[in-house]
Formats: sequence, C-alpha cells, structure tokens
Amino acid sequence: MSRFVLLIVALATIAPLFTSLPWIARLALAGLIAAVGLVRAAHGRSPVLNQLDWAFDGLWTVRERSGRTYPAELVASRVVGTSVFLHFRWNGRAGHVALLPDNTDADHLRVLRARLPAAR
Repeated sequence: MSRFVLLIVALATIAPLFTSLPWIARLALAGLIAAVGLVRAAHGRSPVLNQLDWAFDGLWTVRERSGRTYPAELVASRVVGTSVFLHFRWNGRAGHVALLPDNTDADHLRVLRARLPAAR
C-alpha cells in the first residue's frame, strides 16, 4: 500500500478518539474504521481485470484475476490526449480501465482511438 493511503487510514482511525463519545465507543469506532480502511485499501490495489479483448465484430471480453472469461459491455469511453479510459460491465460487475501511453503499445492505442467513435 502506498504511504499516502496508509496516512489517510491512520488519520481516519484516530479521528473518533477526539470526540465526546464514551471511551469504549471511541475505541470500537476507531477499530472498525481501521479494519474497513485497510481492507478497502488492500482491495483497491488488486485489479479486477486481468485481460481485455475487443474482437473485430465489436464484442468485448474480459478475463478476471480468477481466470474466468465473460462477455462485457462498454458503458462509457473517453479519449484524453493519447490516453483512453474505458468503463465496462460484465456478469453483474463493473470496472474501469486506463490505457496510457506508458502501459499500452502505441499502435494498439492508435487503433483503439480510431475504432471507438465508430463503435458508439
């Protein structure tokens, strides 16, 4: 976890200690905030999607960390400069993908930026 996220969780954890609640309630609330904050921070660091495919017929498929593959629906897309941001839904779940020039092949990004407006 990044130090910034840990700092935010720590500050949120100690905040109830400065309230006028009874000490037992302060400690219980601080413990609950710490537990939820650490679980959420750890969950946010592991990506939901492992692989993303777009077939020539326009169908998207996603592969989750577990290895299961599902058909997906592109809900929204945004092109900002040379970056592409995608929002998907599949199997009752949703996820975001940020395709940036430093983590995606330049030719793939160029083709994706050209194909996205035609797919809408």
